[in-house]
Amino acid sequence: MTKNQEIQIVYNFTKPMPLNRDINKSRIKVEVRENPQPIDNKLEEEIEKCWINSNIKKKLSNNIIPYLASPVIKRGGSYQILTEARGFRYTQAFNRDQDFYEKWDDLKRYSLLSLSTHCHILTQDGKILFGTKRNQSNQISGFGGFPNIQEDTKIVKKIKCLDLFQTVKNRLSPEIGKLIEYIDSISSLGITYVNTPALRGTDLDFLVRFRIKSGEFKEKFQQTNQFDRELYAVDFSPEKITNFLREIKFNGKEISKYALGALYLEIYSYHGKESAKRFLDFLRKEQKIFISSSFNIDYFKNGKKRY
Repeated sequence: MTKNQEIQIVYNFTKPMPLNRDINKSRIKVEVRENPQPIDNKLEEEIEKCWINSNIKKKLSNNIIPYLASPVIKRGGSYQILTEARGFRYTQAFNRDQDFYEKWDDLKRYSLLSLSTHCHILTQDGKILFGTKRNQSNQISGFGGFPNIQEDTKIVKKIKCLDLFQTVKNRLSPEIGKLIEYIDSISSLGITYVNTPALRGTDLDFLVRFRIKSGEFKEKFQQTNQFDRELYAVDFSPEKITNFLREIKFNGKEISKYALGALYLEIYSYHGKESAKRFLDFLRKEQKIFISSSFNIDYFKNGKKRY
């Protein structure tokens, strides 16, 4: 398997990891280091040119987001994820621009795989809700987005870290509005890597439980710049999920590869290893989609141990 395998699991917690509202008690620490390795001047010029030529809103140019910098480190029952803070322009170039797609050595050298969030909403009546992304070719997807370092971090023992509970709320807020008030709990499941050209990157995946039933959620949900008004409600069972995927394929629709990675982690965490294996078999045989249950690229082997 190579970096061309489209969906890979960077890390699987194997069971739900509930997020504590108090970052000091969190078992998952996402450290944000603000002194990334300087990028070669010539490459910086290419990145700047790419940014100027893109149609991205200017306000995003100042957005600072995390980039995955090291494998997940497990210490006892806690986990550490090291990231580096850089501007959005770097993911726009290396992970969304076709001209940069093959610059794999540079991407590794400077640790330029961005780390976003992907959230699946689980309602009080046991339904997972999916939306249709208007800004991504009407793909069916979960919710979330890139953490904003300025908004989503706190200092913990002199170290800047993502406040994951607050990060998820902040990222969901523009997409579901006041419905975030119904959040009951948030659990982290793992990290997914997707190698889709023009949409490459990694997601930290979450299952977000809500104190509201699916019908009421759908009634209150409003169309946004990213999502259509209609939501899909699917029973949270492997059988119902596979039936849903069959149905949308039959209707000529496509589900986000990031959502599929998150679904695999959810099934593994809540329904067990064997159910997760059957889900992989279903995707491979019926959907012709291949998920590797491990991270099979040499992204972290950049020839220089930095941490």
